[in-house]
Amino acid sequence: MRDSAVSKIAYDAINKDKLIGDLVTISFGGQHALNYKEDGSGRAAWYFEEGKHGGTLTDIAVHGIDLAQWICGCRVKSVTGARAWRPGRAPNIQVRFRLEKASFICLRQRVH
Repeated sequence: MRDSAVSKIAYDAINKDKLIGDLVTISFGGQHALNYKEDGSGRAAWYFEEGKHGGTLTDIAVHGIDLAQWICGCRVKSVTGARAWRPGRAPNIQVRFRLEKASFICLRQRVH
């Protein structure tokens, strides 16, 4: 992700060109193709088996956390997580990452 044009523009705007002031909140989202292919040339079969895929937090969040640390020039200071259960609805997970410069990354995932 660090090599993408958008990431480089964001990095330069914050670190080189100083076009943006102090970051307060970072929101990261993304999706990618599942790369499911009948001939087996896509993702491994276990990726599609219930309970074996880590979901949004492990599949995509790692890239957002890395990108935020790189762009901000700071490291994750602490992590707080919670899981919410609501009757009749799928539970949700929310994780907050506090960065050294007091920025936050908040990630949510619906658990099935």
